This record gives sequence, C-alpha cells and structure tokens, in this order.
Amino acid sequence: MVALPDGTYLIMNGAQQGFAGFGLATEPNHNAVLYDPTKPVGARMTVMANTTIDRLYHSEAILLPDGRVLVSGSDPEDVRFVQEYRVETFTPPYLMGNRNATRPAFSFVSNTTDWTYAESVQLNVQVNNGGPISGVRVALMGAVSSTHGNSMGQRTLFPAVSCSGSTCTVTSPPNS
Repeated sequence: MVALPDGTYLIMNGAQQGFAGFGLATEPNHNAVLYDPTKPVGARMTVMANTTIDRLYHSEAILLPDGRVLVSGSDPEDVRFVQEYRVETFTPPYLMGNRNATRPAFSFVSNTTDWTYAESVQLNVQVNNGGPISGVRVALMGAVSSTHGNSMGQRTLFPAVSCSGSTCTVTSPPNS
C-alpha cells in the first residue's frame, strides 16, 4: 500500500487467497486498487489497471519523486510462482489528466530546504505556462522505504497554503 500525494492510497500485489509466502498464497492479485478516504463508505475502493505479473511475498510498491509508483519483486518461496525480477511503473490517475498540460514548477524564494515547525516558507510557482495559481494544494510526503510490501512510516501531510500572484506561502506543521 502506497500513500499518494493527492490523499489517496494505492493497494496492489499479494494474493486473493491465503497469505504471505511459503506456499500459503494462491490466486495472485493482478488488480491495483485505489482507496479514497474522502468518498462515502461503500464507494472508497476503485479497481484500477491490471498487471500480468504475479507479485506475492516480498513484493514492493513505492512512490517515486515524479508521482508514479515503482512496483517490483516477489519471492513467494513456492514452486508454483517464480522469483520475480522485472520492474514496472504504475501511473496514478492524477497524472493521467490532460496529457498536454505542463506540470507546475516551483522554486524557493530563499535558499531553504530545511524547515522548522510552524515556519512559513515562500515559493515562486509557475502553473500551466503562466495560468492562475488558484486552487494550488501542497502535499508533503514522508521520504520512506518499503519492506514486505508496505511502509508503516509513510505520511501525507497537507499544510496550510495561501497564494498571491505567483508566490505561495506554505506553513509547515506546528509540531512533530
């Protein structure tokens, strides 16, 4: 399961029956599922793209800096399913919109990349070739690694942000 910068979660790999490895899992899950906690109960899960690769025990999925998800591994310890060395990328829905749109670009007003708690940080933002920056949302993602298919330390934080002209002010979280 991977936390995504839009507040959703991508769930993938594993088995539809059984658990873990060592011959205890059957029917590999080939569907990616998007979990959206903002939707009503009963409508939070959406089946996404499929893969043809069996990824069971020791499979991984991690968020890449460009917003895609890197999918790798599978060591099922089972003669029915092979050790998997191929790597795939998954493109979440937020990257699938208008393919001709340019991604926002930003730069720090001052050379600060280390923030303190409750600090206001200013960014120069360029959106869609000079278009308006209304509705800009900032997501801070916990930089983590994954083992056994999940990272218990992953975080998605949405700090307060306000924009005027081409400058946005982001306020870092108040405390740990």
